[in-house]
Amino acid sequence: MEIGALLYTTWTEFERNKLNEAIELVNNPKAHPCFFEAVALYLSNALDVDYVLIGRLNKNKEQTIRTLTMVIEKLVVPNVEYALENTPCEQVFGNEICCFPFQLQNRFPEDRMLVDLGIESYIGAPLNNLNEEPVGLLALMHRKSIVKTPFLDALITIMTLPIEQELHRLSANSQEFTNCQ
Repeated sequence: MEIGALLYTTWTEFERNKLNEAIELVNNPKAHPCFFEAVALYLSNALDVDYVLIGRLNKNKEQTIRTLTMVIEKLVVPNVEYALENTPCEQVFGNEICCFPFQLQNRFPEDRMLVDLGIESYIGAPLNNLNEEPVGLLALMHRKSIVKTPFLDALITIMTLPIEQELHRLSANSQEFTNCQ
């Protein structure tokens, strides 16, 4: 979904309020010392999903993701590193927004984390650098089905560009990605 299209879509009052809150949050990432955590917590609460993560591809270990922040049941938890192979996250790269609305464990039976955490549905979006090369992802996971709607697309679209910009800013300044816990 193009950002401009957001202006021409009919939203419910709830959706309009959530989109406005999201725009306000990402309008000035420097205002939030823990920007990635603020975004993940916002998405967790606004969408009432069980898991949200923002991760980047690990340059030292091919095909692995290192989370920059991870929220489980509305709480920030320590970062993790995991292999992309045979996970829904692997499917995100090369796509826009990738959605598996139900039966996620059946589609990815080799992903033990899905089983261990009881994850049933997934929506992810790639995070790209200025050359449109993938550098990470934003993922939302839930123990129940997630229905992909224009509102959900819009909210994720609003969030991804500022996350990408913040990743670029930190990389350009050779700043370390730190968790604010």
